[in-house]
Amino acid sequence: MRTISLRSAQIAPNVHEMCQNDVVKFCTDVNGNGDGEVHQCLSEHLKELEEPCREAEFKVQVLKEDGISLNPKLRKSCAADADRWCAGVEDGGVVKCLQGHMEDDAMSGGCVKKLQKEN
Repeated sequence: MRTISLRSAQIAPNVHEMCQNDVVKFCTDVNGNGDGEVHQCLSEHLKELEEPCREAEFKVQVLKEDGISLNPKLRKSCAADADRWCAGVEDGGVVKCLQGHMEDDAMSGGCVKKLQKEN
């Protein structure tokens, strides 16, 4: 049996334990390097996941919509913009804060593209 790194699934408590079987079943070809690929794979198979994993992954997806810390690709693309405009904003409000600055000419194009993709 192949050992899989689940660092990206370890962001949320218990997801690692609840989803280990589903990761092996559906995501063995995913490189779990912390960029959210494991969560992306699990979300693509959401209806097929075992119930505990489906519930945990659904919660991660809901949190990901509002928080930048559970969205590694968005966090990477928007780190400087978040520091610039959203310092002091709690994680659950950073995405909304960034969205409020999307029309600002000084916002990086990479961040704008990621935010548009998220919506």
